[in-house]
Amino acid sequence: MFYNVLGSFAQFYREQLAENVRMGTHQALKQGKWVNRPKSGYDLLDVELVPNDMAPVVQRMFRLRAEGGSHPDIEAATGVKYSTVRGILLSRIYLGEVLLNDSWYPGNHEAIITAEEFGAAQRAHAPGRRRSRDVLSGRVRCGLCGRAASVHYNRKGRVTYRCRHRGRGGAQPIRSARGLLRAALLGLGIIAEDKDVQDAIRQELRRAQGPEPKGRARAARGGAARMTEVSSKRRKLPELYYSRPDHGGVLR
Repeated sequence: MFYNVLGSFAQFYREQLAENVRMGTHQALKQGKWVNRPKSGYDLLDVELVPNDMAPVVQRMFRLRAEGGSHPDIEAATGVKYSTVRGILLSRIYLGEVLLNDSWYPGNHEAIITAEEFGAAQRAHAPGRRRSRDVLSGRVRCGLCGRAASVHYNRKGRVTYRCRHRGRGGAQPIRSARGLLRAALLGLGIIAEDKDVQDAIRQELRRAQGPEPKGRARAARGGAARMTEVSSKRRKLPELYYSRPDHGGVLR
């Protein structure tokens, strides 16, 4: 009985101490203080974050990311590990904020970057999708499902595009960025020279803006037929290009 009483008091003391620590942490964070380990770019002095010598490196990371650099590129340029780079770029602590219950609140420490720099670094970021400096990045879509194609790199560093749903019902093969760019230029050349294609595009744009007057109904039907033909040609452009012997190769 005596040891049971001692155990009960010990458990009560432990739970009370944990509750006091949680209350103190919550109160400190509400006051804008930082109570965890300092992030890269800051030192912790008297529960206050102070920028250190790593602050310029952190600023450079955000600049490189805003310019389209990938995490491996930033790792190579700064010497900071990939996982650390990713954690830094996703943290709002560098905006002068503190984290409380999965929400960010104004802190007392000095901000290293501006809101514009943070937003530029986060722009076009999607989980599971790599950023790229390729001119077609973010503009390539799967011809079967219509979803945006993701950027990948082979062992030689060449850029390729593939449907994110490939292997889950999608049969779209992987395409090289060089081949897609040449196919796009080929298509733009056809559009610039083919008057029927231009007329079909204009008709489709007018139809999308609103109902056509009665006098233009026949022209609209003709434009729709030409647009169907144009869509068929557009789908065939990559195949037309890749069927050439000097296309540069297709990665599958």
